[in-house]
Amino acid sequence: MNNLKIVDSYEDNECETYYIERINEKLPWPANSMLAVFVSKDKKLKKYKILSIGNELTRIVVIKK
Repeated sequence: MNNLKIVDSYEDNECETYYIERINEKLPWPANSMLAVFVSKDKKLKKYKILSIGNELTRIVVIKK
């Protein structure tokens, strides 16, 4: 996962949201479950969504609390 970096994040009462970018755009995105594991940092995952903002370099991971 050394091709990913968290560029922004915020948290509210219902979920945690992370903006992730690929450092090297030639490498493919990992599986969605791996993106959730990357941002969760070993927290227990209940529910998550992976969103795209139309930019191929950025994905949004939303983890429900």
